Amino acid sequence: MTKAELQGAAESATRGQKKSSLTLRSSTSERCAERASMTKAELIDAVAQSASLSRESVARTIELTFEHIARGLRRDKRFRVHGFGTFSVRRHKARDGYNPRTLKPMKIPALRTIGFQAAPKLKKGL
Repeated sequence: MTKAELQGAAESATRGQKKSSLTLRSSTSERCAERASMTKAELIDAVAQSASLSRESVARTIELTFEHIARGLRRDKRFRVHGFGTFSVRRHKARDGYNPRTLKPMKIPALRTIGFQAAPKLKKGL
């Protein structure tokens, strides 16, 4: 359903006509409360609204932030944000496994992943 259709349904409901179960969400935080996770676009909208800045400048700032976190992880293998948590590169050794579809044995190669350890301050606020 398009935004115009949603607005039309909400307007007709407020005029006492055919009531619809559709409601317009007034903020990004309400949209995120309905789901388990927040998207990058919703983060940009929320920060832009909170700081009264343009969406474009906030988008560029967030993009640069992510780039610098990735750069820090590549260089130092760790990136710490005081009061939020620590991102770190985690190594997994090669191991034997099996293909669940065919049940044939196979070698699982060594790999690196990114882990996150929440700071006590963040954990306390959850």
